[in-house]
Order: sequence, then C-alpha cells, then structure tokens
Amino acid sequence: MSSIVFARFSRNRLPKSRPCRRCLSSSTDDNFSGSSQRKDGRRPTSKSSSRGEKLETVPTEPVLSSLSEFMKEHAKQSSRRDVVDYDLTSLIASLSKRNKKEFSEEKNSLSAYGDDSKRIKRRDVSASSGKPNEKLLFEVFKIPDAPAARSETAFEEGSFRQYSEILESIIADDPKFMRRHTAKPIADEVAEPLIVYLRSEEPEVEVGLPTFKHALKEGISVRDTNDMKTQKLVFMEKLGVSDAQHRLIEGTLIQISNRCAKEARGLPLEVIWAKVKEAGFISQRLLQNLLYISSTFATGSRQKHITYGRLTGTSTILDVLSASESSHSSDGVDEEDNVEEMLDLADEIAVYHDLLYEPTEQSILTRVRLLVAQGHAKAAENLLVEHDCGFRLRAYSPVLRLHMEQGNAKAVMHLYRRMKRLPLVHFEAETYVHLIAGLAELGYFQLQSDPIDGIEKLGFVNGAGPGLFDELLTEMAEDILELTSQHAKRLNNALAKGFPESSLEVTSSLGSVLQTSVAAGEDDFIASRVHIDQSSGHCPVSGVKLRLMSLEPEQAKAFKQNILDMATSEQDRYELKSKQKRAQRSDFILNEFMKWLDTRAGDPFTAILDGPNIGYYMQNFEGGRFSYHQLKFVVDSLESMNEKPLVILPRKYANDRIHLTIGGVMQTLKKEELQIRNYLIKTGRVYLVPPGHLDDYFWMLSSLSTQTTARNGRDLSVLPGDPGGRWPGARPMLISNDQMRDHKLDLLEPKLFRRWYSNFMVHYNFAAFVGGQCSHPDIGFNPADFFSREIQMNQRVGGASCWHFPLTDFENEWFCISIPKVIPEKAK
Repeated sequence: MSSIVFARFSRNRLPKSRPCRRCLSSSTDDNFSGSSQRKDGRRPTSKSSSRGEKLETVPTEPVLSSLSEFMKEHAKQSSRRDVVDYDLTSLIASLSKRNKKEFSEEKNSLSAYGDDSKRIKRRDVSASSGKPNEKLLFEVFKIPDAPAARSETAFEEGSFRQYSEILESIIADDPKFMRRHTAKPIADEVAEPLIVYLRSEEPEVEVGLPTFKHALKEGISVRDTNDMKTQKLVFMEKLGVSDAQHRLIEGTLIQISNRCAKEARGLPLEVIWAKVKEAGFISQRLLQNLLYISSTFATGSRQKHITYGRLTGTSTILDVLSASESSHSSDGVDEEDNVEEMLDLADEIAVYHDLLYEPTEQSILTRVRLLVAQGHAKAAENLLVEHDCGFRLRAYSPVLRLHMEQGNAKAVMHLYRRMKRLPLVHFEAETYVHLIAGLAELGYFQLQSDPIDGIEKLGFVNGAGPGLFDELLTEMAEDILELTSQHAKRLNNALAKGFPESSLEVTSSLGSVLQTSVAAGEDDFIASRVHIDQSSGHCPVSGVKLRLMSLEPEQAKAFKQNILDMATSEQDRYELKSKQKRAQRSDFILNEFMKWLDTRAGDPFTAILDGPNIGYYMQNFEGGRFSYHQLKFVVDSLESMNEKPLVILPRKYANDRIHLTIGGVMQTLKKEELQIRNYLIKTGRVYLVPPGHLDDYFWMLSSLSTQTTARNGRDLSVLPGDPGGRWPGARPMLISNDQMRDHKLDLLEPKLFRRWYSNFMVHYNFAAFVGGQCSHPDIGFNPADFFSREIQMNQRVGGASCWHFPLTDFENEWFCISIPKVIPEKAK
C-alpha cells in the first residue's frame, strides 16, 4: 500500500505561511493521528527525526480524505478565503524546494529539520522492485492551473457572475423555463442553442443601431423601430435561431430582470442590456423592467454624476476634486468622446424605450438628466414641457440651475414663473436661494442694472434693481419659514460679488457669515448675522422692530377647514376599525360649537383652556389623579388678570367616577372635587365635548371664532402697555402645554401652523397639587410670541427695505439683508 510519511509538528513552531494553529490542531491531531494501525494495535513509527520527533506512516487514501477535511475546516475557521489558497500554495512550494535540496533518495525518514519543520515526504513501494519510491507532496496533490484569461470583450466579471447565478437558478428551478409560449416542453435540440447563448459571457453579434446612436447624441425626433427589426434579423441569421427561439430568449431575459428587480440587483443589468441590443429585443415589459432597475439600483457614469450633482446641489468634496482632475485629463479629448463619457445604461435604456413606445415619467426624467449633464438646458426644458405629466421640483430644478449657470437670466425667469404656476412643484429654500444668489452674482439687483428681457410679461413690476430683489423675497416668504447658515453664506457671497463697490466681504467655505451688533448707517449695505432681543423684537444693526404676523382672513378660513377635514378623517378611520357608526359626524358637532361661540351673549372669552392637559399636569406620581383643583387654580389666576376663561373638557370628566388616562384606573371624585366641577359647569366656565369626539379640535377651532354677538365689534387683541396689566397679543389665547406633535404634520403648511401657534399658544407652569394642597401656589405663563419667527420685511429709516431670515442653526440669531437706495464706495 502506498503511504506518506508525516512529521508531527510542534504547534509553537508553525511557519507563517502555514494555516492557522486552530485548524492545524483540529486536523492534524484528530484526523491524522489514528489513520493506520498495526496488527498489534500500535501505530507504525519510523526512525526519529533529528529533533526527536516521531514520524508516522499513514496510508495514502485516508490521508487524502483527511487533508480534504483539513482544508474545509481551515476555510470555515478563516475569515478570509483567499488566505487559505495562499497558505496552501506557499506550504507546498516550500515543501518541494526543501525536499529537493535536503533529502536523499536512499533515506526513508525525514532528517535535518529546519526551524520551520515543513518537510514532508512520500514513501511508496514499487510493485516491481519492492523498494521505496519517494515522491514529493506536490506530485500527489496537483495545484490547479490558473484560470484562463477572459476575453477583452467579455462582460464585467462581477456583473456576469450575478447574471449567471440568476440564469442557472431559473434553468434549474423554474418548471416553466422549457414551456414558455409552447403547449409542449421544448425539445433539447431547440433549447440547447438558446442556453448556450444565454450562458455566453461576451457579445455574439455586432450592434448596428444608427438611429438609436443618433438619438443618444442629438435627441429623439421621431419614433423608429426599423433598426431593431434589422438587428433582430442579423442576430437570428448568425446564431441560426428561429423567431420562436428568439421569443424564448426574450422571455428568459424578462424572468432575469424580474428577479433583479425583486432582489435589488443592479449589476446584471450590463449583461441583460447588451443582449437586448444585439438581439434587437423590443418587449415593452422587458424595457420597463430595465428602466426601473437602472433608475433604482444601477450606477451611472462618473462624469454625469459630477455634472448633475453640481446642478442639483448634491455634490460632495470628492466630486469637486474628481471634476478638477477630470478637466485636466480631458484636454485634447474630442467633444464626441466627452458625450460618450456622459452616457450610462439608464440613458441608453430610456432613449431606446422612447424610440419604441410612448415616453414614461421615468424615461423622460432620465433623458432630462442626460441633457442637463450634456449642457442642453433648452432641450431639457422643452422635453419637460412637451411631456409634462405632473413633474415635481426635482425634475425642473436642475434645468433652472443650468440656465443660471449659463447666464441666461431671461430663460431663468421664464422657467421660474412656469414652475410657480404648476400645482405639484413646491419650492424649497435651496431653490429660492440659488435663484436669488445667481441673479445677484449677475448684477441684476443693482440700481443701475438693465432690466431682464421680457420680465414685465411675467407679472413682475420691477425688471431689475432692489425692487426685483424685494419681489422675489416676498414670494419666497410665502413658501419658506427659515434658512440655514449655509444659505445665508451663499446669499452673502453672491451679494458681495454682485455689489463689488459695497463693503461686503466674501465668507470662506469653512467660515460663517459675520455676526455683529454695531448699528448700521442709513445708507449702509447690510448682510450679516444679528441677535434679536426676544422681549422686544429689536434688531440692533438695522434698527427695525420685527412684527407679530397674524393669519390673514383667507388663511384662517383654510385653517378652519383643515381642522374640520382632520376631524372627519379621524372619525372615518375609527368607524372603519371599530365597525361602529357614531350618531353625529365630527364636522357637524364642531360647526355647532363654532355657531354657539358666535351667537352666545355675554362677555367674549379671552382664554380657552385645554382641560385634560391642565388636570393631568404633573400628576404622573403614585396616587396622581385628574385634578379639578388645578383647573380651578388656573381659572382663578386668569380671572385675576382680567381674562375671561372657558375650559374645554370631554364629557366623561363630568361623571362622578372617571376612567383615568394615567394608569387606566377608576377615580371617584371626592366631595370637594364634586363641588368644583359643579361650580365650573353651572357658571358656564366649561364646555363639555360630546363622547367620541377629540377635544383638541374644539379648543383649536375656538381661536378662530369671531364671537360675533359677544364681541359686538370690539377688537379683542391687547396692545403693549395695557393699563390692566394684561400681556399683549391676540385673543382668545389658548392655555395648554400641548406641543401639538399629533397635529403639526397634518395641519396646513408649516408656515401657517407656526403663525397660528405663535399668535395663540400660551404655556404655563406651577407646582403640582396633591389633593387640594399646593406647596407653592404660584403660576407662571409663557405668553405667545412678541414677534413671528418667520421671514419678514420691514422698512428702515430712510425707506430702504430690510429683510430678516430666521436661521435654523441658531436659536435667537437671524440673517439680515438691506440694500440701500445709494451704494457708498467700498471702505478702504
């Protein structure tokens, strides 16, 4: 029997190229130690080595099996599979070199061990001579040959590997694979060439689609399918496949694309798309799958990504560096090559699809991105206008930026006005800032600037100068609440560039806009961060006082309707879930409440209280309860300040026993609590909300009530310096610590919600009542804002407009801009 001689190595002397000690321990000690036994039950041993280590003779066949297990165990234990291959190769190479150098043909055992102890020899007994025949380990275990080099035209290896995995899975597991479009299974001779082609790792047919290539560079003028039909015939002739076989290949690619979409794989797209073009496939389902995959998972060209990122404001510092490097490397490159560099699979698929079928939103947006990246602003705009199917801001914004980058102010303003008219285009702060900063850099806000051509036809009163600046900011203030410090820096730097004669300075990319409190002169240009006094709203630089801005009548009407809609939607959801109909609709009950407020006689209410919010305030302790004592405490405090309070309370709190929100237990009202409850209800200080309706909507709506009869034409607002000591602001005010998180997202646009909240909400604080006792019977109110934290314009002394922008990065700091009527010379 052939055998191999192994030396039992000491673990602490393993060479670095050897597999890990843990694997060697488990494999060598356990698998190799008992593979051969003598008749007396002991292991056969050879002569001891020079280090005194015994050598074992192990049969060849068991060793082959054991080494296989050893390799598997090592791969399992190792965190890097490539280390395994490297270690085994290094081990065998090392063994072969040392065996050739240090072992003689006559010896039957290992000798002259070096520090690495790597030498392994094979003892084989020749059948003819009966003498041992020594072979090296690398002769027994042949190292696999390196894989053959892939063709230069082969698909990218990672893409083809994923494509092959899906293809083989479909062939092996899908019972319909050989029955597609046929009543009977496909014969092997029919299926074989199809499978061979699908498994091919490189294109088989040259692609000749002149109309398609022209459309990629110049745009689509007409739809044309002739190229695809010709390509299909060339493909079928060269591969010798029939029309039915052609459909079967197409169906398989549809299956693969379905799997790619389902498994979120973008890499196989390269292979699928190449096969689509060379075979002239025109299946709309297949192309729509590829459109989805390319827009969702595939990676576009680097150059296009950099260009498009700059125009959408999504570029990173790495993109900027890459763009700079690309510009140096592209010197002397033909324009046609640059166009090719812009293309990616998504562009090709979108153009191919639109040559054959009616464009979709996905294909149009992909083509727009390509045109923008190529610098064709007008063509991109025309494509959007021609196929407008409800595009949003993200579709138009890059085109607007490209017009601005190319200095075409007329095109900028025309596209801007069109975007403002579209119902689904909602402007963001970034878009406004880019528009205004771009026009500032072009000098259109200077007093002596020529008007923008044709702007008067777009509804603007001013064609240029500070008047146009004010008009654009007024439109911006209708949509945007605040800016970031980065927006402020962009505007500051643009104004510094557009007004070189002013004293403004450009802020560095890592810096912030200058913060100052020094009062500016009447004709000074202002563009700086300022700190606004919270108690007065006074700006120390411009000298203006910020205003508290109220809801306009139309805004209040829309706000009211929105609350009614929210209440109705909530009732619909409840009835659908509980399968129970309420006796009355929420909008009806709320309208009845508003009618009661408008028609009731007596003094008008000036403070509306969120009853549950006050009753449960600070009661989250053991023994805490709904406190009528707290309700009376707040009512009495407001009345002592000459206010007329009304408590909004769900009807369940009028019962003698209350199911508490805190802890879910039943609370029985004590005698003193019953007396307070009865007093508040009988004296008309409480409005009880019917069961099944949310009380929040009632106190929110009450702030919008005109209380026509009770008010009798009086203005309920309180001016600063009221002789009765009442704090200034709108009436009725809403007393609640509710942060309105449940309503904020649904309630109108953020600007109106903030304006409503700033005008009416008043917070409170006091020590919690325990029973009827309070350790510190003092109450504090945090009145509504003295000024609105939103973009606003006020007049400076001298008549110049002064704009203030709240900054999200700072709590009490604003960005202040004022363009004077006369620009002084730049300070030297």
